[in-house]
Amino acid sequence: MRLLNIILILFVFNSCAVKVPVEYNTNQTLQKFCEVLNEVSPQYKTIVDGGFGITENGVPYGFTVYDLNDPSNFSKRTPIDTIENIKFKNGHFYHFVPVIMSMSYSNIAYFEDNEIKIFKSINCLNKGDSYDDFIMFAKKKLNDKKDVLQNLKNYREFGEYLIEDNYGMKVDCDCAPCE
Repeated sequence: MRLLNIILILFVFNSCAVKVPVEYNTNQTLQKFCEVLNEVSPQYKTIVDGGFGITENGVPYGFTVYDLNDPSNFSKRTPIDTIENIKFKNGHFYHFVPVIMSMSYSNIAYFEDNEIKIFKSINCLNKGDSYDDFIMFAKKKLNDKKDVLQNLKNYREFGEYLIEDNYGMKVDCDCAPCE
């Protein structure tokens, strides 16, 4: 009888347990994004020694990050910005992209249970991961969240791009979308 009570108590305790949200370290995550960006846009190192990076305060330089589930959650642009820095959340999609237009290969990260799945250069037809594969993956994860799916389809709207004559006026690949 005592064993049955213990088992019942454990069952009730486990079924009532609150799932603790997974926390992602902002600086470690941004550093991972830098590694991806330096891989897909190596030419950036010809402009900035060391390539893409983050400041000691966790502010990205050379790229922006937007939460496509919650576009009000995005990376600071400068260390003196008064906005709170980006927070990485479980179940969210993030668009991270270089700011120089010719190098603006779009990457999407999805966070789930301490894992990060990254789709690289999805706007480049012959360079990176397939946009169609990304959208199929997203539809499975979103469960009819149409507003977020719309943001994912319009991911290029969530980024900042510098158009400079020195580097080119458009993305340097066969792209879709290109703006």
